[in-house]
Amino acid sequence: MPLVVFFVFLFPALAIVLLSLPIFLLIKNKTSGAIYWYLSAAVLLANSFGLLFIELLGNENFESALLTILTCSIYGSILGVFFWYLAKRQKAA
Repeated sequence: MPLVVFFVFLFPALAIVLLSLPIFLLIKNKTSGAIYWYLSAAVLLANSFGLLFIELLGNENFESALLTILTCSIYGSILGVFFWYLAKRQKAA
């Protein structure tokens, strides 16, 4: 049971965070630091990972796939705002 929880719930979230770190560091160093850069990058990355996850699982119906994309979008938005806050906090200090 713990392995199922890890692979279904924690692994996608951990993979999205680890894949997004280089992108957010690039955004922090190369752009003005506006929140829309962080949100668009996070939602795009999370949704692409969600689509990959749907393709790997295979036989999902439309409602389940839509829920997966919605969940990844929400998670990506939260992650983008979090990294935007960290970048603004570091620039202020």
